[in-house]
Amino acid sequence: MKQQKEHNLSVMISQYMQLKHKNIIFRFDIADLKLTMQQAVRLKAIQGDNAGYPDMFIAFANKSFHGLYLELKHSKDEYLKKDGSLRESVHIQKQAKMHDKLIRAGYYATFAGGYKEAVEIIESYFDDLIVLKVKENVNQGVLF
Repeated sequence: MKQQKEHNLSVMISQYMQLKHKNIIFRFDIADLKLTMQQAVRLKAIQGDNAGYPDMFIAFANKSFHGLYLELKHSKDEYLKKDGSLRESVHIQKQAKMHDKLIRAGYYATFAGGYKEAVEIIESYFDDLIVLKVKENVNQGVLF
């Protein structure tokens, strides 16, 4: 059920991008597809072990970053505790470490909890509204 919710969210965001930003290149990871064992082995041989790689990439450079990576969650509760800190699950921590690597490589990477938040992040990224804060935080060693 969780995979279906994330898939539906991906479809909604894809439709949004196709309607609102039809000239922007974007791509979704295929992590939620059911692969045969042979397909999974072949895919891993090509991609390596990139645990935590985000769900979506938007190939659009703004003034501060080379592109935008989003890790899509159905809601913020999937990655944040009630106090606003990041959940301590191994999966979420791997994703956060990958975000750190991508940010340090010059990309903006973050979690998005639901359709509304994903669209807000996308539009803020295009408008260069959030990148300065993120750049300052990365320079201070703070990622979230």
